[in-house]
Amino acid sequence: LDFATGEATPDKVVRAIRDHNEIWLFGEKSIDVFSPSGSAAAAFEPISGAVQETGCAAAGSIATMDNTLYWLGNDKRGNAMVWRANGYSPARTSTHALEEEMRKYPRLDDAIAYSYQQGGHSFYVLTFPTAKKTWAYDAATQLWAERAYRLSNNQFEQVRDTCHCFFQRKHLVGDRENGNIYELDLDTYTDNGAVIPRVKSFQHISQANVIQFFRKMTLDMQVGIGSELEADPQVSLRWSDDGGNTWSSPLVRSLGKVGEYALKPFFDRLGRGRDRVFEVSTTAIGPVVLQGAFLDLELGS
Repeated sequence: LDFATGEATPDKVVRAIRDHNEIWLFGEKSIDVFSPSGSAAAAFEPISGAVQETGCAAAGSIATMDNTLYWLGNDKRGNAMVWRANGYSPARTSTHALEEEMRKYPRLDDAIAYSYQQGGHSFYVLTFPTAKKTWAYDAATQLWAERAYRLSNNQFEQVRDTCHCFFQRKHLVGDRENGNIYELDLDTYTDNGAVIPRVKSFQHISQANVIQFFRKMTLDMQVGIGSELEADPQVSLRWSDDGGNTWSSPLVRSLGKVGEYALKPFFDRLGRGRDRVFEVSTTAIGPVVLQGAFLDLELGS
């Protein structure tokens, strides 16, 4: 009949979760951590110095990964930040760009998350059902990427999967709409038969507002990925010189038919600009591996 409450801050408890034989009480604006006491009078007791003044914005966003906890944060100063537990201290994981994106969402409290490890990378997958957005954090590279499902009208929304389990060496996920169970397989190159677009936007290229002449861009990609499903897969490049408001017409190159392993996809005569953003995309049905790009440019006077 013992009971305990999180009393560090007078807020509502959003969720209780067990981690490393401890009980974490996530409140709206704070976190209390309890550990086994060994006492018959009270089975658990609060850990001194473990109170965190960062709460949780969505109960479903809490997930264990990389030997720690991740969650969407909320406190008396604001919200829309993703945190990870660094011992008993919260460590910011989200970026300014992601936080600005989340600030525009109509709801945060309905966010749900799961985590999994595949190919040496641990992923924290965070979905916002109302905003129809999904973001994934790779703990190995410490990078965020947007994940999406392409509809028949070529529009994008959050991924179909919202839950995960690891069973018989398979990563199984559940469809949020029809109850289907899928396997996350690195050697399957469609989304339950639907084409998967891959899009990579590079950082702004600017040199003190000096005009730049872009001679050539060569992609460092895996090539020769043609198959029976797609004999000659393609990759396209487009760019923007006004901060991503308008874009050029795309240029298309081959990613190589079967056996064309020496191919180097490149684009030349790319014009000039003072502040440029390049974007590479492909819907190739095959292994898409983009290591980076080599850019040949010349500064104007």
